Amino acid sequence: MKLHCGSLLYALRHQPIIVTDQFGMPSVLPVSDKTRRSLMGTLASQIHNSAKYIFDSGSDQDLETVQAVRDTAVNMMEFNLFHMPHPVMWIEDPFDDDDSGETARNYYLAREHKDRIDILFFQEVKAGMLGSVARFILYPFPLSIDLTEPCDEFRADINPNAMPAFLRGLSEAVYSFKKLIVTLYTRGTLTETVALPTGRQSSGTRNRSYPHQIVRIPLHEPARDPSAPRRDSTQSASPRPRRAKLVRGYVWGFKTRPLEEQRWISAYWRNLEGGAPPQETHYQVG
Repeated sequence: MKLHCGSLLYALRHQPIIVTDQFGMPSVLPVSDKTRRSLMGTLASQIHNSAKYIFDSGSDQDLETVQAVRDTAVNMMEFNLFHMPHPVMWIEDPFDDDDSGETARNYYLAREHKDRIDILFFQEVKAGMLGSVARFILYPFPLSIDLTEPCDEFRADINPNAMPAFLRGLSEAVYSFKKLIVTLYTRGTLTETVALPTGRQSSGTRNRSYPHQIVRIPLHEPARDPSAPRRDSTQSASPRPRRAKLVRGYVWGFKTRPLEEQRWISAYWRNLEGGAPPQETHYQVG
C-alpha cells in the first residue's frame, strides 16, 4: 500500500486545486491565484513535516462498531486520553467506493492544540468531476474537535444550510479520524513501519517517498460450522474474512468508585483468530 503524499504535495505546488465554500460549492483555484499560492504553500510545509500514516480501516458495515468507536472516543476525551501520538499528522484513509467498485482515498491533516484538534480534509477528485481540471479537492476550514467539552460533535465554519451530502462527508471525515485515534490505542491493532527508501529524492517530485506507519484493523475469519453441508469445488471453502468488530473502551469503577480507584480498560477487537482477546490494558484515571 503506497503513500500518496508526494503526489498531493506536487499538486499543491504545481497544479490547480478545487476548494469549497461554506455551502460546499466547489471552485477551481489555478496555480496563478495569489490567495491559493499563500494557502497551499503553508499547507505543503505542514504536510511535508508531519508524521505520516496510512489507515487501512475498511468500511464499517455494522452499527455496533460505529457506536463503539464513537463511545470510546468520547470516553477517552472525558479522561484526557484522546490525544494524537504526534503534534501534526498526515493521514491517508483508503476505502472501497461502492459506486465505482474502485478504491478511493481520503486525506486528513490534523494538528493538536492545547484545547482542540483541528482537521483539514482533502479528497481525490473522481474522473469527470468539474471536467477533471484538478486532481484534489480541499475543504479549506478546520473541522475542530473540542477536547475540553467531550461529545460526539465537531465545530466548523460552514453554513448549516449547506448541501446535505457535503455536511455528511465532513461528519464522516471526523468519524474516520476518531476511529484512527481509537484504533491506535486498541488492543490487537496491526501496525507496520515503512522506512524511507535509500537514495536521494528531489523535493519537487510527485513520487517523493516518506517514512510512514500503516495501521490496520485485523481481519476476523468466521469459523466454518461443521454441521453445515459441504460446498462443492465452485464455492468458497469458508466465509469471507471481515474487519473485526470493536469492543468499546470504558472506565472501570466510573460513578461507583473513588477517582483514585478508577481504571481505563482499553478497547479491543472481537473474535480474532486464537479466541481470547489480548491481555487487558489498565490506565489509572486522574
